[in-house]
Amino acid sequence: MALKFLKKFKNFSLKYQTLSIFVFTISFVSIIYLIFFLTINNRFINRLILDELNLIREIINPAIAPHIISERYDLVEHYLINILKSPHIEKIKLIDNKGNVLLSIVRYDEKFKRIYTQETIANLMETVKDYGKSIEILFPIKVEYTNENLSWINIVYSKEKYIKCQKEKILLFSGLILVTILMVTLLINGIFRVYKTSLEKALRFLKELPFRKGELLPMVPWSRELQELKAVGEELSKLLKEQDILVQQERDKLEEILKTLHEGIVVTDFELKIKYFNQAFYYIVESLREQDIRERRLDEVLPLYDEKREINYWQTITPLLQERLLEHQISQHSAYYFINGNSKVIDFELAPLKSEYWQGYLFVCRDVTKEKLIERELSKIEKFEAIDRLAGGVAHDLRNILAGIYNYFYLLKSKPISEIYQNKDLQEKIENLLNRATVLSNQLLTLSKGGVPLKGVGDLKQLISDIADFCFSGFPVEFELVVNAPVERILFDPYQMGQVFQNLFINAREAMPEGGKVTVNINLRHLGEEEIPPLSKGTYVEISVRDTGMGIAPEILPKIFDPFFSTKEKGSGLGLTTSFQIVRNHGGHIRVESQKGKGTTFYVYLPYEVGQEKLPVEEPETLSITFPKLRILVVDDEADIREGLQFILQDLGHEVATAGRATEAIEIFQKSLDQGKPFDLVITDYTMPELTGDQLLLRLKEIYPNFKSILSTGYTDIPIITHHKTFGFDAYLLKPYTIENLLKILREVSNQK
Repeated sequence: MALKFLKKFKNFSLKYQTLSIFVFTISFVSIIYLIFFLTINNRFINRLILDELNLIREIINPAIAPHIISERYDLVEHYLINILKSPHIEKIKLIDNKGNVLLSIVRYDEKFKRIYTQETIANLMETVKDYGKSIEILFPIKVEYTNENLSWINIVYSKEKYIKCQKEKILLFSGLILVTILMVTLLINGIFRVYKTSLEKALRFLKELPFRKGELLPMVPWSRELQELKAVGEELSKLLKEQDILVQQERDKLEEILKTLHEGIVVTDFELKIKYFNQAFYYIVESLREQDIRERRLDEVLPLYDEKREINYWQTITPLLQERLLEHQISQHSAYYFINGNSKVIDFELAPLKSEYWQGYLFVCRDVTKEKLIERELSKIEKFEAIDRLAGGVAHDLRNILAGIYNYFYLLKSKPISEIYQNKDLQEKIENLLNRATVLSNQLLTLSKGGVPLKGVGDLKQLISDIADFCFSGFPVEFELVVNAPVERILFDPYQMGQVFQNLFINAREAMPEGGKVTVNINLRHLGEEEIPPLSKGTYVEISVRDTGMGIAPEILPKIFDPFFSTKEKGSGLGLTTSFQIVRNHGGHIRVESQKGKGTTFYVYLPYEVGQEKLPVEEPETLSITFPKLRILVVDDEADIREGLQFILQDLGHEVATAGRATEAIEIFQKSLDQGKPFDLVITDYTMPELTGDQLLLRLKEIYPNFKSILSTGYTDIPIITHHKTFGFDAYLLKPYTIENLLKILREVSNQK
């Protein structure tokens, strides 16, 4: 019961709590007092009366003793009348020591009457007698110093009147209590009404504070507590107003900043519904009104595709968003937004927002259409500049080669043939010029992506060691090769990779004119995605070539792979460019680190591909003829090539026919077969009018299948080279080729069964 009351008491207002406590206290005191009054007994009443009589006795003795001694009984009478004025005393008698009543005063209806009587009281002694309705007491009046009895006083005390008087007092006190309770209740009610009004105003003000920032509390503070409450409320109002102003200022600043940004900023919920966007985003979507953007899904407002409009980027992202699996920022470059028949190129980033204030996504996008157009134009300009440098470099080198050939050709015309045959030095110089032209054409072919590597199983360690011996022999260069990976049976093109390391070693040697050290380290690297762009994830052979030379200046470093860029007086400017393209054609990458005065390090990365069979070691071919004479058909649309090849083959003792077109070749082949003289070998170009080389071969095989065939071409990036046997060819020759290469291929084909 008490607990239930306490729970209800908590819900009372302060006013009723105070009143309840006050009424409870007064009621409790009154009930205790009333219980006490109703339970008092006769003994307790007698004790109270005797206490009062003893008090009267102590007062009377010193007061009337002197008057009795001086026999001034009038004064004694006067004093006794004053004593009789007590409402509870009914009679007082003055008795001498012999028992004679000298004076008797009686109360009659609130008046006092003196009675003269001859009454005598015997056996005077101090007594107290209880007659039920009254108490009678007899005591002596003594001399203070001698303790001698002067006279006796007899007092009759009305117990009935005393009890009645006490009851009247209790009733009066109870009435006063009730009146006090009523007055206090009214006073408290009035005070609390004032407090309630003030508190209600304060409470209403605090509730409405977010909408009444900066206002004063409309309340009269009737107490110190209310004054403090008013001060706190107004201080809160002031602080909130100041904070509101600061927040608004920051919001305005942020809004101005967001307006100046070129990036579109969008805040969405987890359902991709747009909750905020800035002006830049509005300009990007362009065709929609602001009210049409808010609360719509972002993927509906700004659909993003790839350039061919085959991939919708939102469809790839949405599953992550629906499951709320997006934990980190994702980005996409060069997405396309198609609008009104045009397209915009958009770079965007999407990141999750997970704070206590907002749950959703932050989308940042940028219209890079103009930048992409500028990049394309700059790329065109750079390509034209590269082509210009390439054309200028090629023209310069070709002019030098042609100048030498013209000079030697003049000598050939001006001297007899017998003298030319005897001049071996002149022959070697002409051959060197032709080799230079061949190297230049191979470099140009590599730059044009035509130098597809002809991979085989080889020992990379042995290749690097041999190239180093060749490049550093006779120079003050210390060479160290550190191998930390098994590279004895990996796939690569030994001729092309030989070019790469030859270029790197020659550059290192020339960077150390006073001598130095070149260190090559071979390691395996397991690369992650985008760890070394543009390489994909996988295992690579990392070959680092470090020299102790002069280093490369920072302003030159970005240009070293450009075609025909060189800081050397006699450099062609194609070495590093060709090396870069060769490594890229192998599926790898080459990068460089350098510091001026502290040396340079090139890093070559090749895919780690292990093969089974090693490349055969080529032996130099001699001009000795140890194979039978053949009937050969040469097909090429270039007259100089087919006629020159015809002269060479005829000089070697073979019977040769030529054709410049595929139809002509078929006619000659058929005619020879009809004459019973089928061809033993067909050497054909790949790119010709009417039919390609492989198509011509199929037509000839349909006529007569028992002959050998060789593909002769200058292209290395076509599948028929690496898979020539699949296309029906027995071998291939890459233009330009030497007599030694021709003899080698002829012998291989002749020995095949």
